[in-house]
Amino acid sequence: MARGGCNNRKLPFHLSVIQYSLVFINVLFFIIGILLISLGGVGLLKSIPLISIPSLATGLMILGAVVLLITFFGCCGAYCQSRFVMIVYIAVLIIIVIIQVSIAIAASVASHKVETTAQLLWEKANPSDKIAFEKEFKCCGFANTTDSPGSNCTNLNVTLGCYQAVKDIITSKMKVIEITAGVLAAFEVVGLIFAIVLCRLLPRKDRFAEEVQVLRPSARRGQYDL
Repeated sequence: MARGGCNNRKLPFHLSVIQYSLVFINVLFFIIGILLISLGGVGLLKSIPLISIPSLATGLMILGAVVLLITFFGCCGAYCQSRFVMIVYIAVLIIIVIIQVSIAIAASVASHKVETTAQLLWEKANPSDKIAFEKEFKCCGFANTTDSPGSNCTNLNVTLGCYQAVKDIITSKMKVIEITAGVLAAFEVVGLIFAIVLCRLLPRKDRFAEEVQVLRPSARRGQYDL
């Protein structure tokens, strides 16, 4: 047993491969968490399309913090061979996967309601919020320049409605978003599988305790025999 309460016993080769692969995956997640927090922070300080929306930037920072917390459990559980921490890590990952699947299903079901919901939000928005939005995305009005604009569209010198402007930005970034989400999901599934396998195959503490109890009397007898 290592000092400081971290058990890093020598494991068979196949378990060591799983152990350090899991540590590596969580190091990648740690980097992703840092990037999310940084991206959210930059979005709050500078003008970046979509990301500079305060709620989205704050959400990215919270998501990054959650990712960092998960990587802590994953790295500590794998490196220190702690079954309890590994179980917590597995439970959290399962919850996150379920939430992601639920969000994907809900987004797919509600996709046809996006335009209606967006228009209601636009109509309820304050004129100052509309003006800020129009300047940010270089658009005017909702569907077009005559659809409830927040400011005089001729002064902005734009002909595109804000809904179409945001839709174009999202569409242009969608491929990157899909690939990124797919890679993250793949890492999550692989990490979950490795964590379950490692947790099931790790030697139990009580088994090591029994071995120690068996060895101690023989060691004492050898000492007294001398």
